[in-house]
Amino acid sequence: MEKAAVAFLQSLEPEQLQLAQHSFDEQRKDWHFVPRDRKGLSLERMASEQHALAYALLRQGLSEQGVQTVENIRSLESILQALEGPSRFFERDPEDYHFYVFGNPSDDTWGWRFEGHHVSINATVVKGEGVSMSPRFLGANPAEVRSGERKGLRALAAEEDLAFALAESFSAEQLAKAVFRSNAPRDIFTGAHRKVSPLPVEGIAYPELDTVQQSRLRALLEVYVSKAERELGEAVLAELENGGWELVRFGWAGPVDREQGNYYYLQGARFLIEYDNTQNGNNHIHSVWREFDGDFGEDLIQAHRHQHAH
Repeated sequence: MEKAAVAFLQSLEPEQLQLAQHSFDEQRKDWHFVPRDRKGLSLERMASEQHALAYALLRQGLSEQGVQTVENIRSLESILQALEGPSRFFERDPEDYHFYVFGNPSDDTWGWRFEGHHVSINATVVKGEGVSMSPRFLGANPAEVRSGERKGLRALAAEEDLAFALAESFSAEQLAKAVFRSNAPRDIFTGAHRKVSPLPVEGIAYPELDTVQQSRLRALLEVYVSKAERELGEAVLAELENGGWELVRFGWAGPVDREQGNYYYLQGARFLIEYDNTQNGNNHIHSVWREFDGDFGEDLIQAHRHQHAH
């Protein structure tokens, strides 16, 4: 990751470097998934070689599946532009996605972000401790392309299909535990908060599922894990296999009906996944991976400070 970041930064002209490199301070937590004015180095401002080096850095944090999901989401901007027509506020632009490097890759702590509409990939590197890849937001509007050349494209299909397969398998008793609200919220509860806490303990617990349902819940969680680079994803699964599954809960809001707004969360001891599909006629998905102590590498930074204090 350090080598990829250095190669990317060294490829930039001075005016590009000024946009791409920022201090490692609280501004690195100023993330969002909506269209807004961003101060990083956009893809539009990069030459083809620089674009390739930027994506080489992205591939150090995401798997190929994760990168392809990002590309599918970016491609939806052109579809949205055609659907919406001229906008008073902004244009949909698949090149309006920005890279940031926070600090110097040779430092003990540094980070990077790739962000634009419906994509926010945040990485924090702490030497001697590890790498954090949260918050990680991926969204899709439209969730399903229903006309045109890309008809049928669903950028976040598995996140939807596996959750419905699980919810539709519940008995009446299980469904009564899983559904914690009769109507889905308009958006994910955690928004773009810089720090999150566990949601109230509701929903249904992993031990309350039968073996088939447990497999479905595992498959759903692995969809989110699989977006991360392989070693980073394997570390998450290894922790779950070491007794972590017993603490995982699944909660649903709204009817179990694809024609109506729906929401779910998956929550473990350290992480929270949220998914929401209620906007634009229930054809607009938001999904996010958060870590209670580990967002922006806060747990790694604290461990590093503690080690050096002694």
